[in-house]
Amino acid sequence: MNGVKGRWRAWLANQYTLWQYVCLGLVIGAGPTGCAPPALYQWGEYEDSLYRRYVKEDIAGAEAYLRETLVAAELKSRVPPGVYAEYGFLLYRRGDYAGAIEKFEQEKRAFPESAALMSKLIERIQQQRETRGQTEQKEVPGGTGQP
Repeated sequence: MNGVKGRWRAWLANQYTLWQYVCLGLVIGAGPTGCAPPALYQWGEYEDSLYRRYVKEDIAGAEAYLRETLVAAELKSRVPPGVYAEYGFLLYRRGDYAGAIEKFEQEKRAFPESAALMSKLIERIQQQRETRGQTEQKEVPGGTGQP
């Protein structure tokens, strides 16, 4: 009779261990799906826009992707760090200095840690505008480019 009890206890111990592993597997498997925090930023097509711009050198495609990312992020959640600045730099390269300054200001307001860099970029754009304005004024009166 002692042998039957011993076998019964061994079988029960194995079953108890099996249930522990099953429950542990369920907790581990279901845990991350139910506890994941919502995304802080809406990244959209940001990575694709960077790839198009820097690897494929497709400025128009990169600008379209960035614009889509900005619109989607502004509607759904916060705009990711650097997106305003990246779009501002594209506007600057296109010659839209006022638009670039506006995007740099938005980046500075949204992410105060970027204020020093954004202020410096805005300052340089304003200096370039002043310099270009002065050279155009010098060229206009005489028509020959001499003051």
